[in-house]
Amino acid sequence: MNLRQLEVFMAVVQEGSFSKGAQRCLLSQSTVSQHVATLEEGTGVLLLERGGRKVQPTEAGQVLYRYGVRMMALREEAEASLAGLKGLECGSLRLGGSNIPAVHIIPGLFGEFHRRHPSILLNLVQADSLRVTELVREGELDLGIVGASSPGKALSFRPLMADRLILVAPGGHELAGKDRVSLAELRAHCLIGREPGSGTRKAILEALGKVPGGSELNEGIRLGSNEAVKEAILLGLGLGFVSSLSVERELSRGDLVEVALEGLPIERSLYLVCSERPLSSAAQAFLCFLEAYCP
Repeated sequence: MNLRQLEVFMAVVQEGSFSKGAQRCLLSQSTVSQHVATLEEGTGVLLLERGGRKVQPTEAGQVLYRYGVRMMALREEAEASLAGLKGLECGSLRLGGSNIPAVHIIPGLFGEFHRRHPSILLNLVQADSLRVTELVREGELDLGIVGASSPGKALSFRPLMADRLILVAPGGHELAGKDRVSLAELRAHCLIGREPGSGTRKAILEALGKVPGGSELNEGIRLGSNEAVKEAILLGLGLGFVSSLSVERELSRGDLVEVALEGLPIERSLYLVCSERPLSSAAQAFLCFLEAYCP
C-alpha cells in the first residue's frame, strides 16, 4: 500500500465512479483501476463492489476509507509543519460549525483570520452539533464550533461565547403584547422545533425539562436548521425557539417579536471542540487567534 493508491481509492469512493475518480485524480480510468486492483491485491480483500450503477465500498473498503481519512489528515499536518519550519505559513484549516456558528459567527471569524493569515485556505463544513463533533473525532475536521458539548473520549470542549435562546412569534401575534406567557398558554399553539442532534434542541429540552409541564408542549413541526425555523415562523406556521444572534434584524424591523415565557430564560455556551491529536500549523494558528479574539 502507498499513499497514492490510497488517495485514488478514496477518490473513487467519494465520487462513486471509476471514471469520475479518474477525472478528479487527473489519471486515465485504466490507471485508476490498476491502482485499486494493486491495493486490493496487497491487502488481500475486496474493497469495492463494482456491479451496480454506483461503485460502493465493501465493509473492508469502508474500514480502509476511514483510516485513509486520518492518514491524509496526518499527511497534511506533516506538510504544514515542515512548511512552518521553513518559515512559510501555508496549509488549510478544516473547521466545522453547527447551524448558528456556521451562519452567524464563523464568517466574521474567517474574515478577520484571513486578513491576518491570507495564505491559509479556510474550509467550513456545516452540520448539526452531533455530526460536527463526530467529524472532529474521526479526524475529518481540525476543529469545530458547536452549540452543545457531548461526552466522549479524545475530545475537549471549551466554552467560546454565550448565546441566548428566545421564543419568537410573527409580528402582530396574539401572544406578542403580553408581559408574560405561561406554558399552558403556549400549549395552544404549534411549536416549530429543531431536529435531533441539534445543539439548540438539546438546550431547549434541558431547560423545558426543569419546568413542570415543559415536556408537554405542542411540537407540530421539526426542521433541520435555524434558518428554516425562522422562515416557518415568518410564514405564520407557529412559534419557535431560536438564537437571539440569528434574529436581530427581524426583531428590529418588527417582522418577528420575542415572546416572554415564564421561568424560561435559556442561556447556553457555544463550544470549541478539539481532538487530542496533534494539530496542523493552520489549526494551531486559528486556536491562537480565537484565544485573542474570543477571550
